[in-house]
Amino acid sequence: MRTNFYLDGKKTTRKAVKDLVGEERLKEMI
Repeated sequence: MRTNFYLDGKKTTRKAVKDLVGEERLKEMI
């Protein structure tokens, strides 16, 4: 996931990145 995250990071906006990171953190919390 991290590899694709960095590759797509350039295309995705900062808001989208924050949303994706937020989802990952929520999954870790559960």
